[in-house]
Amino acid sequence: MSSNPAPASKGRSAGYTPVNVSYSPREMRVYYLNEAELDSIASQTGSTDIAFLGISAGALITLCATLETVTIADPIKHATFVGAAIVFLVFTLFFGARTYQSLQYSKKRLQQIKKPVDNGSASDL
Repeated sequence: MSSNPAPASKGRSAGYTPVNVSYSPREMRVYYLNEAELDSIASQTGSTDIAFLGISAGALITLCATLETVTIADPIKHATFVGAAIVFLVFTLFFGARTYQSLQYSKKRLQQIKKPVDNGSASDL
């Protein structure tokens, strides 16, 4: 018998070992929710606030870039751009604050729901 290793088969290089797959245990937690808790999570207006925050911040950035890069000779048009930038600055601050409050409330509510409750052993399920 020859002591040479077997030639590499198609798709394999000589000297490499196959991948070793090992499985680790996972943990799954189940939480019970009543209808009011589920409604309080689902009724959050955070997604609407985030959408309006994105729109108003985008408009503010566009208006500021326009004011910085374009020479607007007409004073009324320039005042219109400045006024619109101020309005969108207020909208951005408003929707930013509402988004932050909504996210904080959601985190707090989820922590309340996930709080461990001593309801007997897990084998009762």
